[in-house]
Amino acid sequence: PGGSGVARWRSDVKKALKANGFKATASQVSAWMKVIARESNGDPKAVNHTDINAQEGHPSKGLVQTIESTFNSNKFRGHGNIFNGYDDLLAGIHYMKRRYGSGASAFARVSGPEGYANGGFSSTAKLANISEGNSLESIIPLSKPSRAWELIGKSSAYLNKKNNSHTPSANT
Repeated sequence: PGGSGVARWRSDVKKALKANGFKATASQVSAWMKVIARESNGDPKAVNHTDINAQEGHPSKGLVQTIESTFNSNKFRGHGNIFNGYDDLLAGIHYMKRRYGSGASAFARVSGPEGYANGGFSSTAKLANISEGNSLESIIPLSKPSRAWELIGKSSAYLNKKNNSHTPSANT
């Protein structure tokens, strides 16, 4: 599709969901729009050269960041270009269906905490969606030890206060 960014893929997401036997409900479409935003920010030619897959010699590629073996195992006949956004969506959705099933939990799995909402590490420059749902998050720069320890301390204090707990000391 023309344009740039994630929103331009909405009609292709609907079409790919239907091709995989789904109704393309608003929540199903939303889940895959989140996958696209998280994985490639709408760039069908994206290649991740730094994740574990790349380190093992098979980088994640395309709109929904499949590795070639996963793409090839799930691609549709006549849709064999991992860098074609629609082809990658077809394969990615088919993979989800085979691996996690067709229920709401499958969509929650692919669009949920596998991204950074559940924490993680990043070593490459990127735009990231943080504080999902306006939730407080700590972002700790590991390359700056003094600032990292300061934020770890503040995070710990916040969690202790929130949980009404305390850090054990030698006197307890």
